[in-house]
Amino acid sequence: MIRFEWLKYLLLTDGELRRVKMNPDLRFDAIGHHIPLQSHWAHTVGLWAWSSRGTIMTAAGLTEDDRRHQSRFEMYRRRAGLHTSKTFLKEARIKIANERGPAFKLDKKFVAGLEAAFANHGQVEIAQCARLHLELNIAVDKVSTGAAAKNAAAELGIMPIEVLLYADQLRYLESSMCLEPGSTNEMELSDLKQWWDTAECSVAFPHELKLSSLLSDANL
Repeated sequence: MIRFEWLKYLLLTDGELRRVKMNPDLRFDAIGHHIPLQSHWAHTVGLWAWSSRGTIMTAAGLTEDDRRHQSRFEMYRRRAGLHTSKTFLKEARIKIANERGPAFKLDKKFVAGLEAAFANHGQVEIAQCARLHLELNIAVDKVSTGAAAKNAAAELGIMPIEVLLYADQLRYLESSMCLEPGSTNEMELSDLKQWWDTAECSVAFPHELKLSSLLSDANL
């Protein structure tokens, strides 16, 4: 669940933030985004890197078969440096091949195994990677949370707010299941997915949210 404060920084304009007595200059430090997301793109939070293009386009209110919508989607995705599950796996295959040297070739069985594993563990794999990248950036670069999230997001092809959400969910999982802090970093993906499902972890935008609720003083 996205924290209410994060939602305000994610969706409200500078003027609207001031109206609810929040400093817009702190937006980047808080969530790693310099400007608010348009509502249709905000509805894709929690989907990048592990969901298909069609799933993400539908969440954004776009039609996958419409060429104009496809162009609009690809323009946004590329400009924001985001991955669908297909482009994430493509990038992963390139990285693996580069790490193993120019003579290495990804055979069909290896690729099929990689894709099957990702299909089964996509969200928790992204969560684990996001947490590791975030902690590495904070420890090594000594940067603010927002800047660290942005750095990690660029590596993974997801939104900075998603990095923070995934890390939050893993910390919640460890707390609710009485696990040692950071223990999810060392887990096998199958084990992590089992814990993730048991704890009912989820990174998803609250689609029922009304903008008026973010502007209400009652929620401050």
